[in-house]
Amino acid sequence: MSIKSEQVERSIKNKAMGAYYLAHEFGHTYYRIPDQYEHGGACLMNSAYEDMAVLVGYKKLIESDKACQQCEPWVTLKHEIEELKSIFKSSEADLSHVERMLTLIAESPTFILGRDYFLSLALNFPFRYYESIGDELGLFYCVALAKNNRMSHFLEWHVDKIKKIEKE
Repeated sequence: MSIKSEQVERSIKNKAMGAYYLAHEFGHTYYRIPDQYEHGGACLMNSAYEDMAVLVGYKKLIESDKACQQCEPWVTLKHEIEELKSIFKSSEADLSHVERMLTLIAESPTFILGRDYFLSLALNFPFRYYESIGDELGLFYCVALAKNNRMSHFLEWHVDKIKKIEKE
């Protein structure tokens, strides 16, 4: 479907820009969702449109009242990690929170955009928790998880501590 820009009212262009394009870019930035080409027309992250893609995407988006189920893993992972991060920051974390964060990291989809950096940030919380209570086995587990998941950022940030842990 081809739509020419001059055929569209300014108010519709503004809605399409705000409701579709900016939300699409927010999906990349906040949720780390890459462009999708096979999720169907009502997916906000669908980038398969030609010509006036923003207007086509906006029209399909407002015609649907459901979120894209294929994008759900990114949204769920982000929400759960953010919730746990706030618990860690409030100093109310206990071992169950540490274990939940580690499980989320270990089970996170490999297709997460910027996964290394995103998960490295998340792994800092359990790592600091284990460090604060002097749990060497917990620290060793964090390091092993980072290595198994090729989390280079985490390994670089804690290189001196990791060398010490591995010597013991």
